[in-house]
Amino acid sequence: MATKKDSNVLITNFLKAYKAKYGTAPTNFNRYAKKWGFTDMLDDLGFERSNQIIEYFFELTTSHDAEVLLRNYGSYNESYEEAQADAAKRAVLAEETRKRVEEYRARK
Repeated sequence: MATKKDSNVLITNFLKAYKAKYGTAPTNFNRYAKKWGFTDMLDDLGFERSNQIIEYFFELTTSHDAEVLLRNYGSYNESYEEAQADAAKRAVLAEETRKRVEEYRARK
């Protein structure tokens, strides 16, 4: 179960990511009200994955409202896992292609 401290740290990380993106803190952000959603996110995903999903959220979407994140973090998590698996497959394919090209050039 997530602690109060973990929830507050996660909220702070969200606010830092928002400020880094826009140069200002979000308006009408109520830490107390959002704490419950971030606590649920922590309980479901854990601290490390929650931070990864927040970073991914800011890379992926154009609207960075905390409510959107808190309503859809499960979908973002699935999408993040798929993106990570795809990146790993692409890295393997790139390495195989590099080896094939080297073998082809060595034959000539």
